[in-house]
Amino acid sequence: MTSTRFPGITSRAGRPAFVVNVEVFLERDGRWLFIERGAHESQAPGALAGVGGKVEGDPVINVVFTGRMPATASPAIAAPGEVAAMEWLTVREAEAHPNCPSWILGTLRRLASE
Repeated sequence: MTSTRFPGITSRAGRPAFVVNVEVFLERDGRWLFIERGAHESQAPGALAGVGGKVEGDPVINVVFTGRMPATASPAIAAPGEVAAMEWLTVREAEAHPNCPSWILGTLRRLASE
C-alpha cells in the first residue's frame, strides 16, 4: 500500500509514512520561549523554533501545542548539541529576529491572537 497523496512514501510495513514534528510554544507574561537550534543540526541550524520536535524529511505533519509557563518554572537545555540557546521573545521581537523562520512566525501569530 502506498500513500495516494504522497506516492512511494511508506514505512517498512508498507503503510503511508510521515515525519511528525511536535513543538510547544510556551508563554509567560506576553513573551514566548524559543530555542535556537544547534549549529550542527541538519535541519535549520541556528534558526529559532518552539521547544521540542524533530524533522528529518518530507512530508512533515506539524503538531503544535501551546501553554502558559508557570512563573516558578525554570526551563533548561537538555541536549546542548541540539539546542544552542533559549530566549523569551515578544511577537514583535520574534518578527524582527533575523533567524526566525516565516513558518514559526505564522504559528506564533496565530497562537498570540487566540
